[in-house]
Amino acid sequence: QGEREGGAEETKEKEEKDEKKKGEDEENGPPCGPVNCSEKIDAEIKDVIEQLNLVTTWLQLQIPRIEDGNTFGVAVQE
Repeated sequence: QGEREGGAEETKEKEEKDEKKKGEDEENGPPCGPVNCSEKIDAEIKDVIEQLNLVTTWLQLQIPRIEDGNTFGVAVQE
């Protein structure tokens, strides 16, 4: 019986240690969070938006203007 009681005590000690570890992990938590991530990628997002605006402007400049006098079809045929 003494061995069985010792085994039960060891099991309880392990469970208590595991619970302590879980509590510590929850308190410490990961070093990153949503605020830190957004701060890190904020500059990247602004850069990508600027590049997309540049591409949009370039595409708009590639579209030929429609001239007055309804001669757009003639200009395309030439």
